[in-house]
Parts: sequence; structure tokens; C-alpha cells
Amino acid sequence: MPKKNEPRLTLRQRLRADAEKKLDQILKELEQATARVLDQAGTDIATWDLLHIAGSRQNKSLRAHLVTKLANEAEAELEKLYNNQQKLALGDNND
Repeated sequence: MPKKNEPRLTLRQRLRADAEKKLDQILKELEQATARVLDQAGTDIATWDLLHIAGSRQNKSLRAHLVTKLANEAEAELEKLYNNQQKLALGDNND
């Protein structure tokens, strides 16, 4: 429950916050996988150096784009669940 002076977040804001967390987890897993590959290759290249080369550059707008994409996917899934629930409530089993 939000504190008295804290604004309530909209559904879209909550979806974006969850998408930020999901993207951070994906990046963490990517970093770990890259570190394993470098260990297997027997090299001392820094993980983030390799990721930087692979990604060609770090870009805040790309991060914003990916967060939006993940939030849109979550929103679409919620919409699909809602529509299915509405069909069940109305007794409409026809697609």
C-alpha cells in the first residue's frame, strides 16, 4: 500500500517497472553466460568489454525501447487473459 504522500502507480507504470526488473535479470544472465564462455576460451578479456563489442555501443534509448517492448508483451498477455475471462463470463465459447 502506498504511503500517504506517494502517488499511486498506474498499471502501465507497474508494467514498466516489472519490465525494468526483467530486463535487468536478462542482462545479469547474459553477463554470467558471457563470463562462462570467456572462462572456457581461456582468455582474460573482461566480460563487459566483450559485451560492449558485441553490442557495438551502450544506448539508453535502446534500453528504453526494450523496456517498452517487455511492458507491451506483459500488457498484451493481460489483455488476452482479460478477454478470455470476459468470454467465459458471457458464456461465449466461440472464437
